[in-house]
Amino acid sequence: MTGGRTKDVEVVRRTRRRRRTALAGVAAAAALSAACAPMPEVPPGPVTFVEHVVDASLPGAAFVVRAQVKGDARPEIVASSFVNAVGGPGRVSVYEPGATLDDWTRSDVVTPADGIRFPNEPTVGDLDGDGDADVVVTGGFFPCEFSGTPCGTLAWFEQTSGGWVRHDLVGPGSPAYHRAVLTDVDGDGVNDLVTVAETATTATTEWFRGTTSGNRFEATPRTIGSGGGALPVVADVDGDGDDDVISGEFFTGARSFVWFERQADPSPSQPAGQWADHTITAALGGGFQVTGVPDLLGDGVLRWVGTNHVNTVLNGPNPPSAAFLLTPGVDPTQPWATQPLSSGIQARVTGPGSLSPGGLAPGDVDDDGRTDLVVSGDGDDRLFWLRQEADGSFTTYAYDSGMGQAGPPVVADLDADGRVEIVSGSFEAGKIVVYDPAP
Repeated sequence: MTGGRTKDVEVVRRTRRRRRTALAGVAAAAALSAACAPMPEVPPGPVTFVEHVVDASLPGAAFVVRAQVKGDARPEIVASSFVNAVGGPGRVSVYEPGATLDDWTRSDVVTPADGIRFPNEPTVGDLDGDGDADVVVTGGFFPCEFSGTPCGTLAWFEQTSGGWVRHDLVGPGSPAYHRAVLTDVDGDGVNDLVTVAETATTATTEWFRGTTSGNRFEATPRTIGSGGGALPVVADVDGDGDDDVISGEFFTGARSFVWFERQADPSPSQPAGQWADHTITAALGGGFQVTGVPDLLGDGVLRWVGTNHVNTVLNGPNPPSAAFLLTPGVDPTQPWATQPLSSGIQARVTGPGSLSPGGLAPGDVDDDGRTDLVVSGDGDDRLFWLRQEADGSFTTYAYDSGMGQAGPPVVADLDADGRVEIVSGSFEAGKIVVYDPAP
């Protein structure tokens, strides 16, 4: 190589370094400017919420569900916690209600000694047919892949008189699982398990066939389809009398919400059954959660509501961070119509991983006879109530702040007073709180 050529190459390299440095400076300045910008204002709403702390010290609080675990008259709250940002090992706890919403007794199903990193949403059901509740525990998250070792787990914990007994279905080192749905896919009278295996770039919707012997489920999953996301829902999406699978889609980077249409039952020639993959929309960024809400608008129609999971400031042009009404047309296999229902939700500018909103749940928060929606801000540290108005529109209110990375909420009547309460856990705040709308 001649000396002149070497100089030319060096000039190009220096130019590229200067360009990268300049671009980095522009990006940093833009991020700083955005960080200084105020968050969108969202009013507190016409209802006062009384806070009751279920657990003030639950590091890395993640998912909460309400389920009948102990067999008492009132269901319990079951919660998972990551313990810390690098994923535990974590904990799954049962909170038994006492005389008031300030009185809860905790016992653990999973402890850090079990070594389950990032325990996600627990699923409660009688898996072994002995009359008491068992708990399916999903685990794992994509940060484990950065260390070179996926940390996904899928296990169920059997409730016995001597304590909880662990049964592994998928061992450590597997893709992550966030939700497991107990349902009879093959119609043999034994519940199977529908879930989604995720890595940082892929997702596979699958089901594990249930058995009446051995470890309760077959060890090898049967594939429903490529894609889907963390929180699958099993429901009759197209109204043809059989169950399909619907979910948000995030890690593939291609679509926002999808559903898999059941076209043929499992059989010896097609052990997984036959499923058709349909895109609901790819226009809303990564999808977080979708849920069906019966009679949402008071007309007896099942409607689908989903939340996306985006950063509208740092990650380039994006649709709004919002809860969306997802409406199929005459042919539900074609893309659905989308309509934002919320306003003012925006991820804080703490980095590209700060995304918003998170999960949602329906319920009549203000006891006016109309179904409202409760939404976690997640990357936005506020919690939101989408109040349904008389004309079917929704007004967004913020009923708390300082609850960053709050998991999907629970809306239920916890104290049997005829009015619902809201339960939320916050990873950043490390606590679980019940919000009681004052009459």
